[in-house]
Amino acid sequence: MNSIQIEIKSQLSELRKLRKYTEDFYKDIVDEIELDRILLAIEEAVSNVILHGYKNLDDEIIQVELGYSDTEIVICIKDNAPFFDGNKIKLDPKEILQNASFGLGIFLMKKIMNIQYEPNQGGGNCLYMKKINYLKKK
Repeated sequence: MNSIQIEIKSQLSELRKLRKYTEDFYKDIVDEIELDRILLAIEEAVSNVILHGYKNLDDEIIQVELGYSDTEIVICIKDNAPFFDGNKIKLDPKEILQNASFGLGIFLMKKIMNIQYEPNQGGGNCLYMKKINYLKKK
């Protein structure tokens, strides 16, 4: 598996840096539409960590590992925020449309990739996002 690790501060302005690393890493691997989907999933996940996990504290760290093989894209997002078990959240599209302030980001991530929340050793969270049989660049 080819992979890189990125560490960013818990600031929404850091999403620009994360986007650049992600684009550079995957640009020769996936097609443009697939890359946009991956970027959306990552930005939603990291925004959730910043806004909800860290509650806008801007001096915390988020670690992102980007990886791929011939058959899958794998992303791991680690933080030290209080544990959040997003696996238990059941999302009804009708409810999300009525109350867009809760669950829209997780709904989008689940539509784009397979996701799994796990507690991080020593505290915090590890969100694994995986996409199998992704659209390869031609």
